[in-house]
Amino acid sequence: MIDDVRSSLGEWKAARALLSSALQSYLAICNSLTAACTRPARTLPERNAAEDALVVVDSELGTLSSEIQSLHASHLSMCALRNRSGRLTRINVLPPEVLRQIFLLSTIQCVRNIRAKGFYNTLSQVDMYWRQVALNTPELWTHVDVSPATPTRSFYELSRVVLERSREEMVHLHVYEPRKSSFGGPTPDVEIHTLKTFLVPFITRVASLNLETETSSTYLVHSVMRLWGKIGTAMIRDLSVSLPTDGHSYYLDIPSGRSTQGVSSTHLRTLHVKNISLNWDSEACQNLVDLRLHGPGDLASRMDLKMLAMTVLL
Repeated sequence: MIDDVRSSLGEWKAARALLSSALQSYLAICNSLTAACTRPARTLPERNAAEDALVVVDSELGTLSSEIQSLHASHLSMCALRNRSGRLTRINVLPPEVLRQIFLLSTIQCVRNIRAKGFYNTLSQVDMYWRQVALNTPELWTHVDVSPATPTRSFYELSRVVLERSREEMVHLHVYEPRKSSFGGPTPDVEIHTLKTFLVPFITRVASLNLETETSSTYLVHSVMRLWGKIGTAMIRDLSVSLPTDGHSYYLDIPSGRSTQGVSSTHLRTLHVKNISLNWDSEACQNLVDLRLHGPGDLASRMDLKMLAMTVLL
């Protein structure tokens, strides 16, 4: 093995030196060719010569583009090889439990956060050690974003991967319906059915639920709420719902999660609602420690003072 490593490394360094020398020569020749072809032509043969040169350049650019892509792929491969080094990646000396805490503090959750684009796999792609620690830390994968209004199923596939990595941890579910969807408007019934089919297997693991729609329809939000009520999960403790801003408030029924003995087992800790009115007598609202209302001016006035008195932790 030692001989193979040394021999391959020597050949790589020699090829790298040739590539560097060839690249410098190529760049110099590109500059010379550009200067020659852009020099003012005084005669017809001079113009024809320049045109002939440009035709030849055009015929070579496709192959050059392919070679650049191959070189880029080779560079990524060498970076991945380099990242296997424990000597170069000094943070690898930290034990897994310390790395887990660092990962948890640095994780950007929601994909609607512009800084979070592509963040899901960032930590797990640094090197093999980081990947192992990241994949063995299910708490890193407990924020599940789902949007039915995507042109392809790739977003669902990402959600499935995150769910698999979260294992049996409780998750935060964020369902988002953008104003400009791939459907040209509110999500159609068939797509909402697909969304509910996707949610059913894991909704009993949802501890925090965030529902957002920017369309003129509230059907998606109410469909998810009805799914919650139908399955009867009592694990959701944090609820955030945002409906369109059109000067009106919409009624939303929070599932009670009642047991066979008729006792409500849904007790929210936080409730953030926008343009929504609720049944303030609901037992689900009686243990709130964080209540935020946003909407028409008369929304707060509809709250029952008796409900506020019963919610002693607010």
